[in-house]
Amino acid sequence: MEVISRASTQNLAVKVVGAGHSFSSIAMTDSTRPSLLLKIYDYAGIVKVDKDKMEVEVKGGTRLRDLNDMLESQHGLALVNMGATAAQTVSGATATGTHGTGRNFGSMSTLITGIRLILSDSSILKLSENDSDPALFKAARVSLGSMGVISTLTLKVVESFKMRLSIISIPVDELLSKHDELYSKYERFQWGFVPYTNVATMLIREETTDAITDGGCWEPTTPTKVSPCVDTSYKTLVDSLERYDNRTIYTEMEMFVDVKDIKNAIVDFMDFQEKVKSRHEDSRGTLFTNIRYVKGDDILLSPMRNKDSAVISMIVTGDHEHTGSSEEFSMYAQGLEELTARKYKAIPHWGKQNWAKTEDLRKVFGGEELGEFESMRKGLDPSDMFLNEYLRERLM
Repeated sequence: MEVISRASTQNLAVKVVGAGHSFSSIAMTDSTRPSLLLKIYDYAGIVKVDKDKMEVEVKGGTRLRDLNDMLESQHGLALVNMGATAAQTVSGATATGTHGTGRNFGSMSTLITGIRLILSDSSILKLSENDSDPALFKAARVSLGSMGVISTLTLKVVESFKMRLSIISIPVDELLSKHDELYSKYERFQWGFVPYTNVATMLIREETTDAITDGGCWEPTTPTKVSPCVDTSYKTLVDSLERYDNRTIYTEMEMFVDVKDIKNAIVDFMDFQEKVKSRHEDSRGTLFTNIRYVKGDDILLSPMRNKDSAVISMIVTGDHEHTGSSEEFSMYAQGLEELTARKYKAIPHWGKQNWAKTEDLRKVFGGEELGEFESMRKGLDPSDMFLNEYLRERLM
């Protein structure tokens, strides 16, 4: 609060950065005015566990990797779902709508039952799902870092559980023909493919009471030791620290389409990939297209708002030192964004690279929704302390 008070006195803009995992510039300082970058990853740890309510209050700078370990080893609890990596802070992951995969599971933001915000005037605002202003609470669950500094979050948790992870190869055309059956059969369905190969890889995660397999599902330098493997739930969902530290550097963008449109959207995107194939150079990076599924929600600026979604990721990897070519990435990622936004009213992930502007987002969110969010944001931050160029280009 002292930092925010000083920033207010000196008329500084403030951007909070967690783990710096976002591919977009959502956490960058504002180059148009004097700014302060506030790093919160040392403000970490569990504040309180309430097993009666099955809730945990967590400091905003807590990394998901550490939270997973503390919940499981100290309390026998778990988060019901997560994304593919646990490097992010809990505040950064939820503020951008980070998600995992599962037709019955929402984004991590939907786990929030309480928020403690430090506002631009250094005052404290507590919001909860039982608050007298439920609309503000819902909006603040995906706040984009624009409403204030997230001091703590209260999250829903479940009893610790195990899952079996199976990795299965299948031709892309066969997967598409069986898509609806697979989507219905496997609650946590995920798949992806390397363009131009016609080979898809399915990741199937199923809850089980079986014993953890020898060595579990974590392997220091490869995604899994064996397949199928059984392990504590989060070890089938996210990478290990060793795996993360040894990762191939990559750039990613995501588009959220209505799940009913996913097969057509993938076929269209594969057609686009074929059209630009002659411009692709293997030496500029390895390509990967990934598909996950997320339950819809009622959060004002959530990409899953009011629709069960399928999420198409475009990834270009490089090596252990550098990501793939920016030209290669832009060709495929901008193609995905333009195609799916135009034809399927798809919405980009706030924390992944994207080129959307306010006029584009009005078409998919609705001008009324953007206006409602901006009104709430301005009410909490009248001096625009927490805005930056990225947010102004998309909200105003």
